[in-house]
This record gives sequence, C-alpha cells and structure tokens, in this order.
Amino acid sequence: MESKNIVGRQIRRIRIKKKMTVHDLASALPPSAILCAGEVAEIELRTRKVYDFELLGISKVLGVSIESL
Repeated sequence: MESKNIVGRQIRRIRIKKKMTVHDLASALPPSAILCAGEVAEIELRTRKVYDFELLGISKVLGVSIESL
C-alpha cells in the first residue's frame, strides 16, 4: 500500500510518549483542525493525507514544531 503522508509515524511516536490516546489528541484539536479519532488513526497509519492546517493543529496539541514532525 502506498503511503499518503510522511508524518504519521512521528505523530504516533510523540502522542504515545505524551501518554495520549488517539481520542485525546482528536478531542484537543482546535476548531480549525477538527479530526475524529478515526481520521487521526488513519494519519498515523499513513493511509490518509494530512492537510497543512491539520498538521498545524496536531503540532500545537503535541507541543512540537511542524518541522519536528
């Protein structure tokens, strides 16, 4: 299967390190980057594309820079 993004593994690694569930991450996203837990899981599994505004929201919730993802 073809990967849809290059950041999914890093997002998952950081989320787990911060002891967050996929649901925790999805629930904490700002209104500009609303994703359900299933969509976050798809991004982490690299089966879904991630848009720049979603990536910005994810990076803010995880407390990391976009570049580190």
